[in-house]
Amino acid sequence: MKKIIITFTIHGFMTMTSQAALVFDEEFGSLPDGTTLTTSNTDFTYIRKGSGASDPAVIRPAQVGSGSSIFVKGVSGSLTGVGVKETLTLSSIYTMSVNFRFTDVSSGNVVIGVGNGSSLSGNSTFTTSHGLFWLQSDNGNFEHRISGKWSNVNEATTFEDDTNYSLQVIANGGSNSLSYSGGDVAAGKMDIYLNGNLLEDDVAVTNSLTANGFRIYSVNGVGVEIDDVKLWNEAIAVPEPSSAALHGLAGLVLLTRRRK
Repeated sequence: MKKIIITFTIHGFMTMTSQAALVFDEEFGSLPDGTTLTTSNTDFTYIRKGSGASDPAVIRPAQVGSGSSIFVKGVSGSLTGVGVKETLTLSSIYTMSVNFRFTDVSSGNVVIGVGNGSSLSGNSTFTTSHGLFWLQSDNGNFEHRISGKWSNVNEATTFEDDTNYSLQVIANGGSNSLSYSGGDVAAGKMDIYLNGNLLEDDVAVTNSLTANGFRIYSVNGVGVEIDDVKLWNEAIAVPEPSSAALHGLAGLVLLTRRRK
């Protein structure tokens, strides 16, 4: 749903000491169930249906978040996804927050990235050099992209089907360390939170670059419900997971294990 983005004080965070520049905010409002996603009825500037896939479409009521959400499923190697193509505020610092829920998580990959380049404007899958950060669920394994390869998040964190997750990434591609309420992040590093828990503290970003776009996409058969996509062009405090995002947490199975 189209909306005006303004600079304002964020409430509902653990603590906050400054103004935060919210540069993207898509919650899908009251879009009707089954509505095909377009760049006219959302704030996305990139929406793609891959080969053999269905159009990204609205789910109402949402199972993750509140009101409406969207469902994205790529069924082949060509991506099905959403994002913004190089029109965000240019910044080497980005905080991203998104809620999601998987179906058939072991069937393929869901990739989330913020960066700058053709990976954020064209129809190709990720290019390492274009990302401030790239994260993915690889058949349920949570990974981040660094030095041209995928590495496990928090040694080995796995996602499960039909479980709600709230992800926050605070990425600093600049040359100076930054502080935010509740933490800090060194130059060239990022903090990764899942459901309010710090999984990675000062892990390397994919590249220290100036970002102006983002992409969330699915390939090879995994479905993902997405809601509450927000980006700020600075480091901000991590929001407490909403009650809707945490619905069903009693049954959450977030497995963290040390690889042998």
